Amino acid sequence: MVLPSSVELIYGPILKHTFKYLKPGTDTYKVIEGLTAATVKLWNKVKNTLLPTPAKFHYVFNMRELSRIFKGITNVRKEIVNTSSTLGFK
Repeated sequence: MVLPSSVELIYGPILKHTFKYLKPGTDTYKVIEGLTAATVKLWNKVKNTLLPTPAKFHYVFNMRELSRIFKGITNVRKEIVNTSSTLGFK
């Protein structure tokens, strides 16, 4: 499945709106800006690596899984994002 080119135009603004309390230019905000492209790239890598086989027919990755990833990202609590530098996620 080929992703539409607008997928980053859809999820990018959603993430920026979700984390709008972050000040532009901070390290965490820079991570949020690149998160959409990185997530789509990782999703494509997993989709192309874990191909369905007769024994593992459930390895089918589509837009539903991608939307679940972004839903999980938007459910991150504000406290976790603000303390990400102390957790080693720079």
